[in-house]
Amino acid sequence: MKWNGISLKTKLIFCILLAEIILLSVSSVVIISSVTEQQEELTTSNCIELCKIYAEGFDGDFRRDLAIARTLSATMTVYETKDRKEVITMLKEVLAKNDHLVAVYVGYERNRFDGKDDEYVNTAGHDETGRFMPYVTKNQTAVRVEPLYGYDEMEYYQVPSTEKRDALTNPIYYDDIFVLSIVSPIFENGDFIGIAGVDLPLDYVNTTINDIQVFDTGYAYMISNNGMFLSHPTDSSYIGSKGLQDMDDPLFRQAADNIKNGLSGQFRTKDPLTGEDINVFYEPIPIDNSSIMLVVPVNEMMANVYDLTYKLIVIFVISILVIVGVTYLLASSIMSSVERITDDLRSVLQNVADGKFETCDDKNIAVDFRPIPESINRIIETVRDQIHETKRVSRSLENGNLRVRPEMKLSGEFKDVADALSDLSGSLDEIIGDSSHVLNSIRQKDFSQPITHYGKGDFLRLTYGIEQTRVDMQKITEQYEKKEKELLDYTESLRLSNIAKAEMERIINNSPVIALLLRIDSKWPVHFISENVSQWGYSVSDFMDGKVTYFDIIHPDDYDGLFSRISQAFFSNEQYLTDEFRIITKSGEVRWIEARLYLRRSDNKFTDLYGVNLDITERKEIEQQAAKVEDIRKKEIHHRIKNNLQVISMMLYLESSKFTDPEILQAFKDSQNRVKSMALIHEELYKGGDLQTINFNSYVKVLTENIYNSYKTGNKKIFFDLNIEDIFLDLETAIPIGTIINELVTNSMKYAFRNRKKGRIFINMTETVPNTIRLEVGDDGEEDPALDLYDEDRQSLGIQLVTALVEQLDGTITLELAHGTRYRIIFRVNPRSRTSLFKRYVKGVILYLKTLHFIFFMISDEGYSDFPYIRKIYFSIYPAILLQYLHPESSSCI
Repeated sequence: MKWNGISLKTKLIFCILLAEIILLSVSSVVIISSVTEQQEELTTSNCIELCKIYAEGFDGDFRRDLAIARTLSATMTVYETKDRKEVITMLKEVLAKNDHLVAVYVGYERNRFDGKDDEYVNTAGHDETGRFMPYVTKNQTAVRVEPLYGYDEMEYYQVPSTEKRDALTNPIYYDDIFVLSIVSPIFENGDFIGIAGVDLPLDYVNTTINDIQVFDTGYAYMISNNGMFLSHPTDSSYIGSKGLQDMDDPLFRQAADNIKNGLSGQFRTKDPLTGEDINVFYEPIPIDNSSIMLVVPVNEMMANVYDLTYKLIVIFVISILVIVGVTYLLASSIMSSVERITDDLRSVLQNVADGKFETCDDKNIAVDFRPIPESINRIIETVRDQIHETKRVSRSLENGNLRVRPEMKLSGEFKDVADALSDLSGSLDEIIGDSSHVLNSIRQKDFSQPITHYGKGDFLRLTYGIEQTRVDMQKITEQYEKKEKELLDYTESLRLSNIAKAEMERIINNSPVIALLLRIDSKWPVHFISENVSQWGYSVSDFMDGKVTYFDIIHPDDYDGLFSRISQAFFSNEQYLTDEFRIITKSGEVRWIEARLYLRRSDNKFTDLYGVNLDITERKEIEQQAAKVEDIRKKEIHHRIKNNLQVISMMLYLESSKFTDPEILQAFKDSQNRVKSMALIHEELYKGGDLQTINFNSYVKVLTENIYNSYKTGNKKIFFDLNIEDIFLDLETAIPIGTIINELVTNSMKYAFRNRKKGRIFINMTETVPNTIRLEVGDDGEEDPALDLYDEDRQSLGIQLVTALVEQLDGTITLELAHGTRYRIIFRVNPRSRTSLFKRYVKGVILYLKTLHFIFFMISDEGYSDFPYIRKIYFSIYPAILLQYLHPESSSCI
């Protein structure tokens, strides 16, 4: 309901009541707030003072017990009799006089009481060293004397000993109870010699604290200086085992830090026992910074305030009811007179509303209200005259006569009405003339003539609308002409673009390249694919209708790899991806595809994947056939090289038959074994499926067997101990290592067992770390002290060859002469690679030639240069092998 629709009587009652309610409410709130604040301050102050009183009381109790400890300390300081039994009796008397104590004790440093500790080992009140440490304690049945324990670690002894002061310790669990120790140091000539102390049971403290009651249900704790409970109102298991730090409320943990620093304080929180709102007060006990903590329910502290608030609310309600009654009577009295005047005026004003400007009768109106109808009569007469003049001018305007003006002499606002009517006539005359001129120009499509007379108010909106229409029509006309030209240009470019698009689609559809566009989401829908997808047996509609997706035709063995490479391209911010994989056509045929794809991104995510696919099946088949031919060619090369090396070995054997000198024959035999070791490598490569590397495990077994068979051992039993891992070496590394093993095993066969009937030759080969090989070759035969790896003058041909090949491999070699001979060679190998195979074969052949060159010239350096057959063999072999490798198809043997 609107405010104006409410009766005056109701408004009067409402306003008076509202004012009184606001006044009473503000007064009540101020009173309650002031009383609440004062009461809370008073209650808080009382609780703080009560907490201090309890803290001072317990401080007095602790100081009483500290006085007992200090008295014992002082007594022991001046005690000269040094009678241990008498001291124990004295402690029992002190314990008997103080029922609240659980134990009384003294403890001395070793031999600081009377220097006789060794005489009292493990007697009553003494420990296993004889130290005088009597601990006199009592339980429900008897008084016992025991030695103190834990004095090397526990604070009851260590604090007085190190800090030379009194100490009140944290709770100690002893004899099934928790106790507090109050200790005082004993000095002699300023030196610490022991302690005197008493133990106070925490049950005594807990009982005393639990007797404290604040208000109705408030209670108290005693907290140690490290935050541990020394009492608890409901759960005795907390005593000595839990502390404020173990509580979930951070306010209690903050209070523990304040207590540790000797500070007092207060805070409001939830009671951990009842869940009620509580105020917590804590005050330190001066003697040791432990603290008394009072817990007071908030509702009990504010009980008086709540009672006062209830009384004020009752008074407030009664006052409102009284004011309502008085206000109603007053309003009824006033409104009875007003209603009579209102009824008289309503009839007069209704006549004016009906267009009857008749004056009202004021004879029956009360004297106090008579000026009201008189004023209304004057208003009616003035309005009636003004209306008549306005009618005259309006009819003239209606007839198109804009020059008529009001003629009455009026004053005040009635004169303003006449002047406004006159101004209206003049403005209409100017606006109509100017607007007609502009509209005529617009009709003739001339938009350059602006409005010059705008007028005010509604006339301004009219003329401004005409002007705005003119401006808009001018802009629209200009834009229309511009767009018309652009549309013509675009139509022409679109025509040319459609021709180019149709030509491009025709080219793609007639080419082997299939173009496609994928939208990247869970189903990988195809948004475009060229018509020549028919070469795979599919139609465009198969993909566009969702019957088949692009990834449905990917070969299952290639699907994961392709998807992984697309993901890798995205996470490495690559835009282009080229890959080769297989697809399955609609007829089930497997075809090889080369895909060149572009990854489109938006908001750092894939949106589209588009590109072209080219069928490369024929190229793949040619590559696979070429690979098979290359493998056959490489096997043929290894086979021919092996045959050529065997021819070289045979030539050496034939040439050796022309000599009888044992040294020369031995040199020929060694050369034959060296050539055989290289030929064996090619034989292993030829027999194996891998043409790049050789398994040295099987190679060494065959090599050692050949060496053993080439030497006549007679009745000697020579065993080979082979410990070789499955290590694969390429040709470039295998030939030097094979030659090294051949030389070292040959040396052992020739020299290690000349004076023995049996022996052992061992070969160990392991990969100690990735790409690092350790080779050990040796025997358990006779040591040759003349062997020296670093003096070339003392090296044989074989050892020189070995050291040269080790150096060629960038390796290291060491020699051990203990219980036989052991050569240790360490070298690195490159990781296995399947690239540049042809270059590695070339290096291998060059290595053969270098090795042969080195062997023959080493023979010459050994003093065999007088025999022309050696050089003849060398110079006949060198070009033959080179020709055989460079032109393997020329012949099958030298």
